[in-house]
Amino acid sequence: MDQNSGGDKTLKWFGIGCGTALVLAFCCFAMMVGAIIWLASLTPDEKVQVNVNTPINLEQGRAFEMTITVTNISDQPIELDSIDISDSYLSGFIIRSATPRYNSVDQFDGVGGDSYQTYYFGTMIPPGESLPVTFSGETVLSGDFSGNIDVCIDSIFTCTTNFVRTIIE
Repeated sequence: MDQNSGGDKTLKWFGIGCGTALVLAFCCFAMMVGAIIWLASLTPDEKVQVNVNTPINLEQGRAFEMTITVTNISDQPIELDSIDISDSYLSGFIIRSATPRYNSVDQFDGVGGDSYQTYYFGTMIPPGESLPVTFSGETVLSGDFSGNIDVCIDSIFTCTTNFVRTIIE
């Protein structure tokens, strides 16, 4: 009888362990689905309009300006958190300054292998107002340069992406 009761205890603990694992797996799955739904609900297009004005053709060794205008189309203030510019685009340029000034700059690797320079602003934009951000610099290489510019508001996960291209001769 002692042999059977030992086997029953093993089955009991095995069942409790499997049940606990199932509950944890379900909770993790539910949290992952919730996070995906939350990220998908962050639609910057309902809050901002972004206009990117960058030159199409330039000569090597010349000054350039690129203006990114962020317009708050919501009824609440928003914060321009950051502007990410892909290195595939920036490889033809040197950014010397921005107006308004950025607080800091960082580099990160994006999805798909491209890396980005992230310029952090932390600037509030009132409802109905626009904030033009002008990057100034110089062209350093000839070639065809293109990539993404992400304008991120309120947090780094709420971004609007624009594709840009400039040919430097």
